[in-house]
Amino acid sequence: MIQKYGHDEGIQHLVDLDKNIEGYTKSCSDPSKNVGTGECVVAQMGTPQEIYYYPVNEFVADFIGEANFIKGTFLSQNGDEAELNVESHEMRVSAMENGKEYTAVVRPESARLADEGGIPCEVTLSCFMGSYQNYQVIEGNTLVKLTDTNPKNKKIIMWAINAHL
Repeated sequence: MIQKYGHDEGIQHLVDLDKNIEGYTKSCSDPSKNVGTGECVVAQMGTPQEIYYYPVNEFVADFIGEANFIKGTFLSQNGDEAELNVESHEMRVSAMENGKEYTAVVRPESARLADEGGIPCEVTLSCFMGSYQNYQVIEGNTLVKLTDTNPKNKKIIMWAINAHL
């Protein structure tokens, strides 16, 4: 089943969720083209989990779920992990090619705030939402959204505080 998901800034989006077994996204930057006729490009094919956790580009990452984009430069490789320089701090990510600049996709639920270590940031929003704590932080010039699930019995970091991702 293919459903039209949205239409913004002249870009049509389709998502195919065939009984939630496989999914893919299509995009068409030319609104005069019909996405359903094959005139547009398939951005990524795969299961919903593959598309969510391993998007091929920023368009797919932003289209499926909430995503933060953190820019950095490759530092070194250690087996299946690499180190990315982000604002003069190291961030561990999946393997990559030497000498390139990268954009890391960080899902709100996959990062945590801490008092020390990691990438320095400033908490600009800390909001209790019942089953989760919603944070927004500034890392360099980048707004990063975080979700800490089940905040009961966890330290809540308040806004206007310096912390680390």
